[in-house]
Amino acid sequence: MARPALDAGRVAIASATGIFPDGTPFAIPDTMSAPAPVPIKADMAGLVALAIPIERPGAATIDPAHAEPAGSRYRGVIQTVRDAIRGGAEPEELEVARLSARLILPGEDGAGYVALPVARVEGLRAEGSVAVSEGYLAPALRLAANPWYAGLAQEVVTGLDRIADAHGKLVLGGAGRSIENLLLLELANSARPRVAHMLGQNLHHPSEFFMELAGLAGRMATYGSSSRRLSDLPAYDHLDPQPAFAALADTLRSLMLSLRHVEPKSRALQVARHAQNIWKVRIDNPDLLKTSRIVLRIGSDMSDESLRRIFVSQATVGAADAFEKLWKSRLPGIPLKPLHSQPREIPYDGERLCLELDQKSEHFAQLTDAPGFVIGVSGALDREPEIDCYAVNR
Repeated sequence: MARPALDAGRVAIASATGIFPDGTPFAIPDTMSAPAPVPIKADMAGLVALAIPIERPGAATIDPAHAEPAGSRYRGVIQTVRDAIRGGAEPEELEVARLSARLILPGEDGAGYVALPVARVEGLRAEGSVAVSEGYLAPALRLAANPWYAGLAQEVVTGLDRIADAHGKLVLGGAGRSIENLLLLELANSARPRVAHMLGQNLHHPSEFFMELAGLAGRMATYGSSSRRLSDLPAYDHLDPQPAFAALADTLRSLMLSLRHVEPKSRALQVARHAQNIWKVRIDNPDLLKTSRIVLRIGSDMSDESLRRIFVSQATVGAADAFEKLWKSRLPGIPLKPLHSQPREIPYDGERLCLELDQKSEHFAQLTDAPGFVIGVSGALDREPEIDCYAVNR
């Protein structure tokens, strides 16, 4: 857009290249004269389009240079042309047909024209200059046509790097890692080279770029959205891609910010052997009991069925200060509920038996005033099992 014209309250094109929707190429001012500037009204808002008359078979399409313009597709222009053959004729004046374009303002009828949006105006400012939407994305056939696309691609690549760094550290041994951390690392590792490739080539169609990023946003929403679903995005419109890309960019920024913030889904609780077949589990923060499930993981050479029978039917679990009484009375205390599978929030360590403390038990409430709890089993254990314990976020 011509800045002097905008300052004067008018819209004018200084230079432009492109292809109209009917396939007609143009280049202002090389092969097509710039359309006449048009004034903008104070309350005028919407798209401004560059337009040429539709080509009608059998109809006259050229207004000759010596006649008044009658709205034809082409306008005759007298040009001095040099002979391209060595030793040829002297330069001659020729009449050349050039596309005759006009600007269609918001609210104007574009019937009979092939139009291509070039700007979005928002009326006039107080001093009389035209307010143009700075973030407007004109139709384009490749990403290189507008540096905004490269900026968004770089932003996504950087965001994926941060997600990979955060979750990669947990996967490599950080406390509280889960299978979700591994899945998010896989997401970032697989998506980054694809977006980086599109950034490096800068030749893809914006529609392809939108499809790639929308798919990435959908995968991210699985982990980063409270509903586990991606909110509806505006449909991509080639003639006006800004609404769709603006919504997609905002969604990606929000999801990347959410996913790079890593909060452990579980916390390991210290387990210590107290005596034969008796273990103590320490809980430093009683608030964990309000927001977490307490899960025991037991590993042994014994079969899961045997372990389940011993720990479910023959175990006593109680608060540290109440365990002795329960143990002597051979009371179960807090029941242990077998889990069908290992919670994905805790580090995977083979198919080990997992048991959850029943929070509905009256004895569970006693843990809030105790430094932890004690587990004891009365069954015969050929070999002492490996026991660890986790507070798993609900």
